[in-house]
Amino acid sequence: MGGTALFFIKKSGIKEEYGFKNKRTYFVEIIIALVLQLFIGVIPALLGQSLVGEHEEFVLWSLIFDFFYYMLIIGPVEELIFRVYIQNTMTELMPKKQWLGVVAASFLFGFWHLINGNIVQVLFTSLLGCVFGFCKQYIKNCKYSGVAVAHGLYDFLNVVTRIFIVK
Repeated sequence: MGGTALFFIKKSGIKEEYGFKNKRTYFVEIIIALVLQLFIGVIPALLGQSLVGEHEEFVLWSLIFDFFYYMLIIGPVEELIFRVYIQNTMTELMPKKQWLGVVAASFLFGFWHLINGNIVQVLFTSLLGCVFGFCKQYIKNCKYSGVAVAHGLYDFLNVVTRIFIVK
């Protein structure tokens, strides 16, 4: 999927910075991922209502695998598709109302998660897509790499929450 997105990005001429130059962006994105996890994962789980899934047993090798899987594959690939290709394309189509392009890309991101078989997942993921999309669009120097890190970290923290907090 990431390769397909890169192909279309190259064909469409979308310009995007992929580097890891601005360390401040990562700090902001990590804080955003932590706050999202606190309100969507930790607090509901502590109140007995998990929004991130059922309890998982702790298995060290699985946790290490999940870290690399979410940080190097899921976060970067989904952000490449939905924030770089789709969001950039939609915001270019609506230059005076770029926020609509962000929202539209976020809802497509949410519907992509219908594969998990749950409309609640679609709604939460659409809202998460809005957070990542608005960060990329409106936070100075927040580029693809920053939202990819935030996305991967948020997904990995869901696993950590399911292991250590969800009962």
